Amino acid sequence: MRQGKRALGDQFAIAMHRPTCRLHLQSIRDGTMRFWPGKPNIHALGMQKYLRELSGVVWREQNNAYREGLNLQEETITECLLLQMARDLPNAGFRVRLFTREREKDTGADWVWFFKQGPCRIGFRVQAKKLYRRHDRRPGRTNQLMPGRYDGHVLKKGQTKTLIKRAGPNNPIYVFYNHDHVKNRQLFRQVSSGFKPPSFWGCSVASANFVERKKSRTLSVLHPGMRPLHELFQYGPGCGLANGLKLLDPDMETKMHDGDPDWARLQENTTEMQSYLMAENLNGIAYFDASEVGEDFFVPC
Repeated sequence: MRQGKRALGDQFAIAMHRPTCRLHLQSIRDGTMRFWPGKPNIHALGMQKYLRELSGVVWREQNNAYREGLNLQEETITECLLLQMARDLPNAGFRVRLFTREREKDTGADWVWFFKQGPCRIGFRVQAKKLYRRHDRRPGRTNQLMPGRYDGHVLKKGQTKTLIKRAGPNNPIYVFYNHDHVKNRQLFRQVSSGFKPPSFWGCSVASANFVERKKSRTLSVLHPGMRPLHELFQYGPGCGLANGLKLLDPDMETKMHDGDPDWARLQENTTEMQSYLMAENLNGIAYFDASEVGEDFFVPC
């Protein structure tokens, strides 16, 4: 494959050159390309470990992209993340459906992620923000890295209030894509919050209510309210994802669906689905049906 014709999704999968941890593109039987170190045994991993591995991919590939001169955007990372989940999770018994809005001039940035497991039906209205790499370019500063900031989170536009208002029956959350190309990267190594390898923070989550209260876009202010993505998937009585939300923000009102949402009956790329996405100002919907997945898959490991 020639470099000039490499697809955007393949750019997300630039190979690591460290001999001890080689992440490489692998062709699979259907001819597509993967950004995973071989074919993982998803069922053996369990949900939490799988999401930790996936967060590690996001962490490493952002670092790799910076080294290669690329600046991956939220939309690219989100689509690659969901594509990988759609490929992998059916091996554990999930039924995954993805709906994407046709590209228009004014496309909504939010996604709805909907999960179904037993009697639990819970949705999230998700807005993704990436941690920006910034340099201090003042004379004498030798291009030093500056503290982390989510520059795509524009405070004056009232993005968080809009996210909360439009959430409807879904729970409004932020997903943050992180890396260590920031001055205060030690925040991802703090023991006070319980030691977690830095790569676990490749995908982290926070409630929109917490973000709204803080009214900041800096890593130092938002980090205390974040948790690694895998911690959203708790195990226990009731709905594990609802329990995860309570860990994320004890004051947050958890919203549950009584049944499948109306859009679940619609088919991909139909006029009705496109009209729904446009009316809700959504970039897309990800539907994860775990009805056939054994409970042992969700036991923390």
